[in-house]
Amino acid sequence: MKRFLLRTFTFITILIHLVIFYFWIFDWTKLVTNVGLSVWGGSILLGAMLYYIGRGKSKRFILLTTLMTIFLATMALFIEMITTSMP
Repeated sequence: MKRFLLRTFTFITILIHLVIFYFWIFDWTKLVTNVGLSVWGGSILLGAMLYYIGRGKSKRFILLTTLMTIFLATMALFIEMITTSMP
């Protein structure tokens, strides 16, 4: 049962990370809403928790997608900082 729940949460988290990646590229305005930012932050926290709990191949996949999501968040903040500092 524990293994099934771990796989289910891992699959859902990876799916959320891929949806965030899709929205970051094609429709970033949905990510900067309150709900979008909450889902973004929550998926990073859930991915980190699943990485420490997980094992096997799923552990590597969750690490890669979580790092990708953190990178996208960092780039979004960097882009926002650059564009707001322009006159």
